[in-house]
Amino acid sequence: QDKLATAEVFYQSEKGYEDEDGVQLGKAILAMKPEGLRQIYLSKNAIGDAGAVSIATGIKGLERMDTLHLADNQIGDAGVIALADSIKHLGLTTVVLTRNCFGDDGAAALAAPLADPGNFERLEWLFLNECQIGDMGAAAIMEALLTGGKELNRLALHDNKIGDDGAAAIASAINKGAGAQTIEFFYLQGNPFTVGATLAPNLHALPALWPLRPAPCQLDGPARLQS
Repeated sequence: QDKLATAEVFYQSEKGYEDEDGVQLGKAILAMKPEGLRQIYLSKNAIGDAGAVSIATGIKGLERMDTLHLADNQIGDAGVIALADSIKHLGLTTVVLTRNCFGDDGAAALAAPLADPGNFERLEWLFLNECQIGDMGAAAIMEALLTGGKELNRLALHDNKIGDDGAAAIASAINKGAGAQTIEFFYLQGNPFTVGATLAPNLHALPALWPLRPAPCQLDGPARLQS
């Protein structure tokens, strides 16, 4: 608790945290209100929905936060729904939810506030890869980028469950200008859609969009990128 009270970076990746540990952490943050806390790294643990809901409640008022890294946990739709509502007004630049078990409902819950340009105003990196997102979730995220997410630089949706309908929705949103001004890297490889016919005519709208681009190295740690 002393570390949490004074830290700008709370790094507890690969510490064996279970769901109850996430619950207790959220309660501690809520009670202590560590105003200097900017970054939370909790990757490669076993935090589930209850832990995510508690963490969401705890961090809701921490306006200095810029990074939330919860990759490789067991967070489902309920946890992401709580997080989406909690973090939308924070100054986050980086949100990483890679390799969790949420699907379309969680993605839609993130998309709803993302569509409002008054939310996620500083968000640059949004990593939702290797989850259970399908056509509806992908469509919701891309539709949101028509009006919001104006600072978004990297979007990762690779290795999900996005099929041809989702690819068509992505292509339509790109054609309408979603992300055209800011997105430099858009990762879509490893989804079960047919590439060329659906997306190829729209690639010009995002010069750096490569549907089969290799994934970036894993984000984890204060430096944001580590090999």
